[in-house]
Amino acid sequence: MNNYIKHTILIGILAVSVILSSGCKKYLERDAPTATTDELWWKSQDQLNNYLTAVYNNALPSGALGGTYWTNSRMQMEGITDLAVHRGNFLQTWSDLPVDNVTNTDAGITDLFRFQYAHIRDCTRILENYQKVYVADTVLKKRFAAEARALRAFAYLQLFRFYGNIPLVK
Repeated sequence: MNNYIKHTILIGILAVSVILSSGCKKYLERDAPTATTDELWWKSQDQLNNYLTAVYNNALPSGALGGTYWTNSRMQMEGITDLAVHRGNFLQTWSDLPVDNVTNTDAGITDLFRFQYAHIRDCTRILENYQKVYVADTVLKKRFAAEARALRAFAYLQLFRFYGNIPLVK
């Protein structure tokens, strides 16, 4: 009886391992149902235009970093330098900036950094893939690339404004 149980367990483990090893490769090669790959995406002018429109829509972040306050309030932003004093502490770290009391864990600072580099990545994806897209008008195709370069330069400018010299990734 004892040998029978050991033999049954061994056959069961062997069967499970055969089943699992035979289906893994095909499962791993499948795309996610809601995702797409670069080979499938960069085909038509509409797809290129939609991606560029999304980049434009995301040019200014929402929320605490949003274009409504953080990026468009230059006078208040002088309060985070030694040029002025800003008593409103909307991001909970503004009063810490002039006295060098900010760490890399402060959300307002790290979120701006992450957001701008994500924006640079999106613009770079357009520049890497726009040649694959069929666009009948070559001038329009060049304009798409020029707009992506301009948006990427704007993101680098935003980073430069806040952090000074930053690495320029080409």
